[in-house]
Amino acid sequence: MTNNLKVGVVTDSEEFSSLRETWDALLAKSSDNNAYLTWEWLLTWWKHYGEGKRLNILLIEEGDKIIGIVPLMRVKYGKFPVRLDVMENISSLDPDYSGVILTERKEDCVTALLSYLEKRINSDGITVRLSRIAGDSEFLTLMRKQYPSLSKSLVLYERALTPSPYIPLPATWDEYLDLLSSKTRNTLRRKLKLLRKEHNIEFKKCSPADDIPGSVHIFYELHQRGWRSRGLSGALTDAKMREFNIDISKVFSEKGWLNLSFLVVDEKPASAVYGFEYNWKFYYGLTGFDPDYSRHSVGHLHIMFLMEEAIKNSLKEFDFMIGAEEYKYRWHALERANYQVIILRRSFLSQLRLRQLDAILLLGLLRRYGLQESFRRYLRRKRQKRGGTK
Repeated sequence: MTNNLKVGVVTDSEEFSSLRETWDALLAKSSDNNAYLTWEWLLTWWKHYGEGKRLNILLIEEGDKIIGIVPLMRVKYGKFPVRLDVMENISSLDPDYSGVILTERKEDCVTALLSYLEKRINSDGITVRLSRIAGDSEFLTLMRKQYPSLSKSLVLYERALTPSPYIPLPATWDEYLDLLSSKTRNTLRRKLKLLRKEHNIEFKKCSPADDIPGSVHIFYELHQRGWRSRGLSGALTDAKMREFNIDISKVFSEKGWLNLSFLVVDEKPASAVYGFEYNWKFYYGLTGFDPDYSRHSVGHLHIMFLMEEAIKNSLKEFDFMIGAEEYKYRWHALERANYQVIILRRSFLSQLRLRQLDAILLLGLLRRYGLQESFRRYLRRKRQKRGGTK
């Protein structure tokens, strides 16, 4: 117990399921409130990917009251004799963001959390890996502040990941247009005028009453067509991932958080964006397009329609998500940093254990995707990082 706070551990899926009301109430008050920290996202992910992993959801409690939640799991990576027990975010690297839910006595909560992790690291020999933590996360700020007090027994490695471009949205569409360069405005108007001259177009957004699985399958096809036209495979080649996306789409649609839209040309979907709308923010997720309409820049026109709708609906932010591709910055995007934090027991082997973890995770990716597809994904990440240089 630290500062009159204690840390409880949830290891059972049924107990995880029962936390919904508490989870929702705390997340609504947390400054690190994002769609990938919702009970709905994490429980759905766990149902699809939890096999072979152990739940380790940490509940920070003040008496009988829960004031913080840290959604973690334990995973064993590698094989004997090189095998590491890792405590990491539920869903790990699949989402673009993760985080820690803090509501009251935040500094004391982080103290209690780090004290708990220190005991687990030293007694169990585990490695803690917290990935996709936003640079403006309150938890990250507090952890950096408190880490020096633990530095005699622990070593913390902090890595900058690919940043996330985002746009704070103004009150009106005209205000936003004024932020864009005259070249960008003129190009969009010219492309839209030409497309409307040659075709009938419609911007369509799925509603809960629509056939959500059917709409997601249409999106899948456009996503794969777009990537194949570039000689690459998309993110949705894995059958389990496709099944997960259908399930989370149904769950998010019922909550009003799914934002799956199509730019329809002559009654045929030409562009698709699979995103979320949560906590007054639009999350620009996966995309797809029909290469036959490339000269019309249907992807960029689709973004324009989404941006206009977001402003009309009084959203506060348009988040382009992780990936610093150059085109995102043409929309007057700012940049949010993202970090990975790895905490190990301090010893002369700390650097070796870090290299072992990196090597084991790389081998895991190679087994999951194969050598050719892993290399394509590596090249794609390199392009994302280079694209951030303006």
